[in-house]
Amino acid sequence: MADSKFQQQNLKRRVAVLLWLTGFAFFLIITRLFVLQIVNQAQYQEKAINLARREIRIPALRGDILDCHNELLASNRDTFSIEIIPADVPNGQMEDVLTNLSYALNIPYRTLTEKIPQSKYRSYSPIEIISGIGLSDIVVIAEHSDLYPGVYWHNFSIRNYENVGSMFHIIGYINKISQEELRFLYNQGYRGYSQIGKSGIEKEYDTLLRGIDGKRFQSVDVKGRTIAADQISDIPPVTGNSLVLTIDRRIQRLCEDALGERPGSVIVLRPSTGEILAMVSYPWIDPNIFYANKNHQQLSDHYNDKQKPFFNRSISAVYPPASTFKAIMAAMILEENLVPEDYTVNCTGRVFIGDRYFHCTKQHGKMNLKSAVSESCNIYFYTIAHQFADISLISEYASKFALGEKSFIDLPEESPGTLPTPEWKLKQYSRRWVGGDTINMSIGQGFLAVTPLQMANAYAMILNNGKIYKPHILKAIRDPESGRILSEVMPEVIHSVDMDPSTYEKIRRALRETCVSGTAKNVLTTRLVKVAGKTGTGQTAGFTDNYASWFISYAPYDAPPEEQILVSIVIEPQAGTEYQWWTPFAANIIYQGIFGNQDFYQAVKALHWQWLFPDLEKYKNE
Repeated sequence: MADSKFQQQNLKRRVAVLLWLTGFAFFLIITRLFVLQIVNQAQYQEKAINLARREIRIPALRGDILDCHNELLASNRDTFSIEIIPADVPNGQMEDVLTNLSYALNIPYRTLTEKIPQSKYRSYSPIEIISGIGLSDIVVIAEHSDLYPGVYWHNFSIRNYENVGSMFHIIGYINKISQEELRFLYNQGYRGYSQIGKSGIEKEYDTLLRGIDGKRFQSVDVKGRTIAADQISDIPPVTGNSLVLTIDRRIQRLCEDALGERPGSVIVLRPSTGEILAMVSYPWIDPNIFYANKNHQQLSDHYNDKQKPFFNRSISAVYPPASTFKAIMAAMILEENLVPEDYTVNCTGRVFIGDRYFHCTKQHGKMNLKSAVSESCNIYFYTIAHQFADISLISEYASKFALGEKSFIDLPEESPGTLPTPEWKLKQYSRRWVGGDTINMSIGQGFLAVTPLQMANAYAMILNNGKIYKPHILKAIRDPESGRILSEVMPEVIHSVDMDPSTYEKIRRALRETCVSGTAKNVLTTRLVKVAGKTGTGQTAGFTDNYASWFISYAPYDAPPEEQILVSIVIEPQAGTEYQWWTPFAANIIYQGIFGNQDFYQAVKALHWQWLFPDLEKYKNE
């Protein structure tokens, strides 16, 4: 009896506990519902609204790019894209609509069916058919809108380059971001739809140019259809900054015409600041081709062109500096007091060193340092390298003139070149350094390889008495709305070497003599300015009969560095041509044009060189 009573009490306790737990659970549920529906109602209502809201991106305008005179080089222009909302196309009419689009826009029907398979026929999400088309295509569709139900269009801006010509390598171009780029840049705000600079200034300063996208909001139903305009205000886009470059469009065009259709490079540098006034690399392409839908084959041809029009030869190509290196050799001879300035070497046209003959361009006779530079005598420098110097000293002075290292110009894909040493050759070729390597390097041949910009910097160091300023393309950043200058690029010394000022002065005199009585005397005919410089012809791998042609020069010779400009020209060897002698001719035209404020046509006429250009009239009023 007692056991039965105990069991009943135990059962009542269990029931009571269960009821208490059940009641407590209901209390928690009711409390939670109260919190959700009453206390946090506004918060969760906002979340629900956001789930039903479509956020539409408003692309920001990319900043303009201008030359040093504020002439427009890159801007934005309106264009159109066409898209289709499949669910808005009446049943059974999709094939007809796609056929009409194929005919109107000259797009293969198969391409359209691949973009809009049957599985998407009931989708309310817009699908882009084509972008970057002109108003004339839109007019065709608008005039026959009954043939295109469910087809819509909207305008947007794309990049427009204002007849930039050879400035392609400076300005670059933009295109859709790649998956590889997105992996690195996602955390910086880039998305799969982003347009990004692919080369040149567009790439180097993409974050300054790209601006900030705006937002527009729409409320949509579960199928993605717009059901109401949202009350939230749009977030307007912010236009990217405008960039003012150091490039002078007039000088750029002058250099472009002076170089002509010869693969090579022209750089015009202000040595006292590092400003690049012109940078030409031939060949080039028109960057607008990237935004023209009907130029796919032409673009493919450019990519496959053996002359590499995408390659910026001014900063990425490397060549043996040839006799332009003799100015650096002269600095070594003077600074190390290897021989007296009046020490002479008798040039008989060749000299036997080791087990072979090394040759000169002609029999110069007795040569001292100054005449050896101006007349470009190889035998003089062979002799000095063999009897008084070694590879370690030559490499040391090449390094002092910043060869073998980047200048960190504000353009992508700069090459450091090659400054060879015995250790480098052993690692690269598994062969030891020999005396012939030193002899070759003494006249800028052999393994030594430099960019046109590196040699421009080396000669700028001679003009600046031991200082090299960082070369730069950007001059200033400007507010796109007010035009106010936000910041300016100031001169920055990136390389400095303490040598006797008289060393630089003696080299400058020898360079002037090159244009007065040396290898360039018959070509530098302009009377507007005194020019000093150094010629060079360097044999390049793969070309046995033709040579890369150099001419590095500056003017006015007798002016302080802040008033001087430096011109570095190199033309690649081309089998079956005579391009290797053109560099001083091009320089003469450039100096005539710059200091005479003349274009190419006017400069050639002033020099009486019409006989060199049978087609000169085509340059008139260009």
